[in-house]
Amino acid sequence: MRIVSTLFLLLCGFFLIGQSSTITGRFLYSAQESFTYGIYDNPLMQASFPVQAAVESDSQGYFKLHIDLAKPEILHLQWGQDTYRCYIRPGDSLDLQILNRFNVQFAGTAALENTSLFAGEFHQSFYAGDPLEESLLALDTLAAKRRTVLAAYQQEAQNIDPDFVQYFTAEMIGHRFDQLNRVYYTHIKQQPENPILAIASNELLSLKAINETRSKAYLNAVYSYSENQLERSLALGEISRQDTLGQWQMRRRWSEEWTLGHPQLRKEIAFIHLYLQLWRMEGRRDLEAIKEEWNVLKKNWPTSPLHALITKLHDEKTMELKLLDIKDLAIQDALGETSLLSEHGSYPKVVMLISSKDSTYADQLNFFSSIFSPLLKKGQLLAINLSQETMEVRKTPSILKDNVDYAYLTKTAAATFLLDYSSDQLPIYLYFKAPFEPVRASYQLNQAFMQEVYGMGTRP
Repeated sequence: MRIVSTLFLLLCGFFLIGQSSTITGRFLYSAQESFTYGIYDNPLMQASFPVQAAVESDSQGYFKLHIDLAKPEILHLQWGQDTYRCYIRPGDSLDLQILNRFNVQFAGTAALENTSLFAGEFHQSFYAGDPLEESLLALDTLAAKRRTVLAAYQQEAQNIDPDFVQYFTAEMIGHRFDQLNRVYYTHIKQQPENPILAIASNELLSLKAINETRSKAYLNAVYSYSENQLERSLALGEISRQDTLGQWQMRRRWSEEWTLGHPQLRKEIAFIHLYLQLWRMEGRRDLEAIKEEWNVLKKNWPTSPLHALITKLHDEKTMELKLLDIKDLAIQDALGETSLLSEHGSYPKVVMLISSKDSTYADQLNFFSSIFSPLLKKGQLLAINLSQETMEVRKTPSILKDNVDYAYLTKTAAATFLLDYSSDQLPIYLYFKAPFEPVRASYQLNQAFMQEVYGMGTRP
C-alpha cells in the first residue's frame, strides 16, 4: 500500500511541474486594498525579496492572482505592515478570507496545509523576562501545541505532503530555538549558577540539522547555532576575540561538519556566512579574505541566484572603502565662502552627502536632522549638496536645526566626486574623528552607523 501511495505522489508531482497556481481572497470589511506578493530567494537574506507583482482588490475587497511554480514554495503576501505566508504547490488553488493578521480562513486544495501553518504560529505573546522556570514551561507548552497541530494535519490529510511536514518541522525547531536563545541570554546574567540553564545551554548547542532552506525561523536558528558554538570557544579560550577572520573560519568548519548529508543546507549556510561576513566587513584585509571565500562558492555553486545578492552588497562595501579614503573635499557655504572639509567645524562630526536633483532630498535631510541628537554642538553635522543650485542652497537651511550646517561641493570637487560615486546612491553618510579620520561610511542608515551618531553626544 505504501508503494502505491508513493507512486501516486510521484505521479502527481510529475504532472504538477510548471503548473499555474491560483490564489483568490477577500479583505473582509475593506475595499480596494493594495498589496504585493513574491517568494524570497533566501528567507534569511530578506533584501533579496523579489516583488513579482502589485495587486489591488476590487470595491468589495476581492482579489485573484496566478503564479507559475515548478515546485512547492512559500508565497508571501504583504499588506501594509502585515505579511501572510502561504504554502503553495504547482496547480494548487487557495482562497483566503482575511479579517486581520490574527484571523484568516483558508479554502481550496491547499487549505489544510495553510490552516495548519497558520495555527502553528499561535500569535501568542512570549516574554523572555518572565521567571526562568515559567519561561521554559511556556516554551514546552508552545512546542507541544505545535506538535499537536502537526499530528492533526497528518491524521486529517488524505495524502500527507512530506515537503510540507518538513517545512512545518523546520518552523517548529526555528521558533523554539529563537525563544530559547532569548530566555537563556535574559537569565544567564541574573542566575549564572542555576542548573536549569545548563539544560537550555545543552539544547542550544545541539540543534538538529535538517535539509530545509525555506524557513526563515530555521535559518535564523542555524546562524544562532554557529554563534553559540563560537561563544563557547571564545569562553574556553580556544580562539581570540581579536581574531575575527579566524572566527569566521571556525563558523565555516562547524557548518561543514554539521551539514554532512545535507548538501542543500550546506550551500545556504555558506552563502549566509559570506553575506554576513561581508556586511560586517571593516577593512581591506577583510575584503580580500571575503573574495577568497567567494571564489570557493563560485566554484562549488556557480549558478546560485544568491551570487547576485552578494555582488550587490560587495559593490556597496567596496564603495564604502573608497569613501573612507577621502582625504578632503572643497566645499562652499550659502554665503559663497569656499573652504576645505577638514577646516569645517569641530570633531567628531557626521557628513551627509545629498543631491537637490533628487525630489526626496529635502525630506531625507529633514528626517536625519530631526533624529540627530540635540546635544551636539553646531558644526558636528554637515549636509553637503552635490548639485550646483544656489537658490536651493539658500532655501534649505530654514528646515534644519541650529546644530546642522549646510554647504555644497564646488563645481570641480563635485565633478571629481561623481566619477567614483554614483548620484543615484545618495544620500551617503560619513562619520569622522579628529584630526581627519573617517571611521564609518554608509549608503543607508544602518544600526551600527546610528549607534555611532547617538554615541557622539556623550563624548567629551
